[in-house]
Amino acid sequence: MAAGTVIELITQIAGAVSAVAAATALLIKPIRARIFGLSATQDGLRCVLRFEMLRIYYQRREEKKSVNMRRKTSFMRIMLIKSLVETASLT
Repeated sequence: MAAGTVIELITQIAGAVSAVAAATALLIKPIRARIFGLSATQDGLRCVLRFEMLRIYYQRREEKKSVNMRRKTSFMRIMLIKSLVETASLT
């Protein structure tokens, strides 16, 4: 056997092993998910994450509303006091 044919044989074997390893890697994840029920767990975690995100979003929205209302109320009080002072100074 010549050295060139040995290298070709090793190259073919390495290619075949790589192809089998890649195919096995593609099949392992879905099979593992079915066996251990990981998809249900992931769906549950996704639902919990969505719930938490919405809770935080609405909580922050309510906080911003209350801050804006306080600012508006403070501004209106200042304007009222200012108008009262101007009215009192005119009389």
